[in-house]
Amino acid sequence: SSIKLMLEEQPESAQLHFALGNLYADESRWPEAQQAFFKAYSLDAENPDYLYNLAVSLDSIGKQQAALPFYQQALIQNGFRQSNIPLAAAEERIATIQKQ
Repeated sequence: SSIKLMLEEQPESAQLHFALGNLYADESRWPEAQQAFFKAYSLDAENPDYLYNLAVSLDSIGKQQAALPFYQQALIQNGFRQSNIPLAAAEERIATIQKQ
């Protein structure tokens, strides 16, 4: 894909890794999405969208307890940076995981 070609030129672009993760997520390729979202997060650990999507990807591969702190951090960072995360869905998922 064109994103992979751009990543070869810009391997430190968090936005490109995030975009790749979204493509994988759209195809339900959750392990690949998780890796791409983790790379985006590692390049910009305070981006609430990266944190949230990393949490969702971990959640989708059965790693709910690993996802929990990323959901929580996404909500915290949302207070500092504008994001597109669905706040109610994130809060509901946090509550569900904490009950497990």
